[in-house]
Amino acid sequence: MPLSLAIVKQKFLAFGGAEKVINEAIKAFYANQAIELSILARSWSLPPEIATGQNCRVIRCNPFFLGGAMRSRSFVRAVSRQLPNFDLVQAHEPIPGAHIYRAGSGLHAQWLKQVAHGRTARQRHQLFQEPKHQAVLQLEREMFAHPSLRAVIANSQMVVDDLAELYPNFDKERVHLIWNGVDHQRFSPERRSALCQESRDNLGIPANSQVLLILGSGWHRKGLSTALEFMALLPESVILLIAGKESHPKRFRSAAESLGIGKDRLRWIGPTSNPIQLFAAADVFVQPSMYDQMPNASLEAMACGLPVVVSRTSGTRDLIDEGGEGFVRDWHEAPDWVEPILHALEYSESMGQASYRRVLPLTFERMLVEWLALYKELLPSSFSS
Repeated sequence: MPLSLAIVKQKFLAFGGAEKVINEAIKAFYANQAIELSILARSWSLPPEIATGQNCRVIRCNPFFLGGAMRSRSFVRAVSRQLPNFDLVQAHEPIPGAHIYRAGSGLHAQWLKQVAHGRTARQRHQLFQEPKHQAVLQLEREMFAHPSLRAVIANSQMVVDDLAELYPNFDKERVHLIWNGVDHQRFSPERRSALCQESRDNLGIPANSQVLLILGSGWHRKGLSTALEFMALLPESVILLIAGKESHPKRFRSAAESLGIGKDRLRWIGPTSNPIQLFAAADVFVQPSMYDQMPNASLEAMACGLPVVVSRTSGTRDLIDEGGEGFVRDWHEAPDWVEPILHALEYSESMGQASYRRVLPLTFERMLVEWLALYKELLPSSFSS
C-alpha cells in the first residue's frame, strides 16, 4: 500500500514562495507510486499538468468564519476531522495533531517582535493581545505540545535558532534543517546574461544606471519602507525595481514621493510570474525583510549570479559571508545599507559568482530526497519492499 500523505496549506497564493516549494513536491510525488498525496486547503489551484492526477487530490476545508481570529481556528477544526485518514500529515502552518510541521513561515512570536520594533511598551502589549495574533500563538503552542508532532522541518538555521529560543523544551532531535531548493535550469548566470540587455531595454533603464531589485509579496513584511529610505540616500544613478503582490501599493508610492525619490528612479512592477526578467536587469538584489524565513527570491537571485544584501531577520543570512556573497544588516537601520549596497554594485560580478557557487548545491531534487528520507525515518514500514 502506498504512503497516504496529506499536505496542509490554508490558502494558495499564485506568487507565494511556500506554494512554489509545495508545487515542486506535488509534481515529484505525482510520479512516485509509493505516495498517495492529498492537499487539505481552503482554496487551492493545482498545477495544470497534474490537476487530474489519480494519486493527488484536493480536500476543501473551507468552513464559515467571522474575523481573523476565527479564521485560523475554524480551519484547524475542519482539518482535524480529516487527520485520522492519513499515515502522515505535513502542515505548513500551525495545526495541532499534525505529524510534521514545516516552519516555512517561521514562528509568529518572532514576527510580532519585529512588527513591534520602535513601538511603545503599551503599543507592543496591544499588538500581542490582538485576537488574531493570540489565536495563531495559541495554535503554535498547542501544536508544539501535541504528542502527534514528531518532526519539524526548518528551512534555515535562523528558524532552528528561533525554535530553540521560543520552545526550549521541544526535543531538538526532532528539528530537521532542510534547505529550500532552486531551479538552476530556470535561474542561472547564463540565462541572466542572455536576457540582460533586453530586460533593461524593456524597463527603460538608462545605460549608465545601476539597478537594485526587491521582490516578494507583502511589501511591508519585505521591508520596502526601509528600501525607499536607503534609496533616498543613494546616488541618483541607482534605480530600484519593486516587484511582488501588494494589497496597498499607493501608500508606498506616497512614501517614495515624500522622501523626494524621483519617479524615474523607481519601477513599480507588481506581481510577476517571470522573475528571471527582473534578475536579468538587476545588479544587486536587496531584501530588508522584517522577518523572512528563507525567501525563494533571494535563492533565485543568487542562482542568477547576483550579490544580495538582506536583513538579519532573513534566513538567507546563513548563506552569506560578509563581503563574499553579499552583506547582512538590520532591516530598521536604513543608513547602514548604503555602504554595503555601493560596495556590492562596484563588485557585482565577483560577488555574484560567489553567490552562484554558494547556492549551486541547493536543488529541489535534494530537498525532496531529504523530505522522503524523513518520511522513511518516521514510517519505515510504509517504504519497505
